[in-house]
Amino acid sequence: MKLKSMESFYKWSSIVGVILILFPEGPAYYWGNLYVYYSSYILNRLDTDDGVYAPWILAIKKFVSAILAVSAASIQKYIGNRVCIFIGIACMCANNIVAYYTIQNSSVLFTVLYGLLYGIGTGLLINTVMDFALQWVDKKKTGFYIAFCRCGKFFGSIVANQYIVEYVNPDNFTPDTEKGPTSSFSQKEILDRVPSMFLYLGLGFFFFEFTGLLLVKSKKDSKPLATQNNGIEENGGYNSIEAKEMENGETSREFTEHRLNGNTVPHTPSSLTVVVEVEEEKEDIKSYTVIEMLKTSKFYGLFIAFTLSFITDLVINNYYKSFGQIWIEDDHFLAMVGTFIPVANIIASIILGKFMDRVRVKSFLVFFSAALALVSMAYYFTPFVNKWLFVIGTWLFSSLSSVILTVYNIATIQVFGRKHQTSNVGVMQVSALGDLVFSPVVEAILLQLGWFYVFMFTCILNILALLFIVVLA
Repeated sequence: MKLKSMESFYKWSSIVGVILILFPEGPAYYWGNLYVYYSSYILNRLDTDDGVYAPWILAIKKFVSAILAVSAASIQKYIGNRVCIFIGIACMCANNIVAYYTIQNSSVLFTVLYGLLYGIGTGLLINTVMDFALQWVDKKKTGFYIAFCRCGKFFGSIVANQYIVEYVNPDNFTPDTEKGPTSSFSQKEILDRVPSMFLYLGLGFFFFEFTGLLLVKSKKDSKPLATQNNGIEENGGYNSIEAKEMENGETSREFTEHRLNGNTVPHTPSSLTVVVEVEEEKEDIKSYTVIEMLKTSKFYGLFIAFTLSFITDLVINNYYKSFGQIWIEDDHFLAMVGTFIPVANIIASIILGKFMDRVRVKSFLVFFSAALALVSMAYYFTPFVNKWLFVIGTWLFSSLSSVILTVYNIATIQVFGRKHQTSNVGVMQVSALGDLVFSPVVEAILLQLGWFYVFMFTCILNILALLFIVVLA
């Protein structure tokens, strides 16, 4: 009983640790709130025509993150999981701390360094830290636990959204300067707080992440527990009855295979070896290496669909507040919308993760892409009705787009297996580089054509993603 309790403790402490480590991963989900303030600062305080480069920060992040995600498995072999994670934590926090200095001097430097450090941290952290949680859980519940752990970015977004608006704009000023299709703040009280906002955000995230690092534990590190308790382990352990059966002539291999399905195995070196071997064989049956995965049409169906869909996340989370400010002149109300976006995302992530454990991957992805396309186009019309439909539309749109990465991570593991999941998921995330192409296109469409065509473009991309899933996946 003692060992079972310890294993349960390590499992949940690791899951909570992963959630805390992923707290800073959510800038995309409070970016709409953050963007309004930092873009106002750049436009009003920096004597520059460089612009704001809003989509480029997330695009650079995805570019760097995708490259590192592919090599994260190799990096952690050389420096170890915890060192790899600590470097990721340092970068994820440094992007905000460094922003305190860069935003006061150059919009280009701010954009490049914020995206670069954010990308390095994300690339080293996401798949590496997820290993700590997945090794403790039943593989039949992979989807649920991946989705649950990745809710860390949403919890972090809830904290960040409230902090940003209450610290920067406690008096609920409204934007007073218009430029093109967007508006900005020029009030001194707001602009003076923007640089320090980044500094305190970085320090706060470091506290959460370092606490998470202390909580996570590798299952390999806990194996010595199996030899305690007088040689008896519950739920897959050892006792004298099995030892006597072994003495009665049953071989280690025969006995181990006989006991593997939910029973116990004798505590002998030979039988332990067999247990590990048989379990690894079971795990390898449907696992693909990266090379094997690249030879399948399913990979290219998922890869292209992911490339086309991921810009949806950038559009809604980067622009929802700028879009809403055209019709709603209440900054605290719009901040409230942003605060509850992560709540909607948490609910959607857990439900969809659980759902993906029960249905065929292809069927789910077809439904998911169709929903993204429909909501992308319908969202434009919500503020014309009333602000509450805009709120519901924002939450629905964001909750669907925010789980794109989670959905495709789960799909990759379910289709290509868990053994090489760090490398396989990393390769799949290279598809996020599509944002380097689509981000400037979205910005150009917004400036030249307006909001309607931004959402129409997003809808078309998701329809194309659906077609690639149907044909190839």
